[in-house]
Amino acid sequence: MKKISLFPLLIFCLQVFAQSDDASKFAAGINSDFLKKHLTVIAGAEMQGRETGTEGQRKAADYIEEQFKTMGLKPPAGMKSYQQLYPLYKDSMISCKLMVGNKELLFGSDYISPAISNESGSFSS
Repeated sequence: MKKISLFPLLIFCLQVFAQSDDASKFAAGINSDFLKKHLTVIAGAEMQGRETGTEGQRKAADYIEEQFKTMGLKPPAGMKSYQQLYPLYKDSMISCKLMVGNKELLFGSDYISPAISNESGSFSS
């Protein structure tokens, strides 16, 4: 069974209420059909899991932005868009080899090493 995060929907609803003098106008439209409609899209396979920095995450953000526009919500003061850009860094380990004596240890089983603190090198005692 897939887990569905309600966090994006919570942010969506908070934005709706925060920009309206008449919150009840928007609250009246939030029901099980409304939630099912939007959560089905956001949690759908076409959003590819919505992991940060992926095409699926960009599709989900575009979908939510389009919903904001449809509802007549304005972007935050000082911003031209609903989306805030931020730098994202991705690191990966190409290979990892550790020899102790004449024995090669198996990464993930015998030891682990985070990619962010890894450097190439040789050590001897």
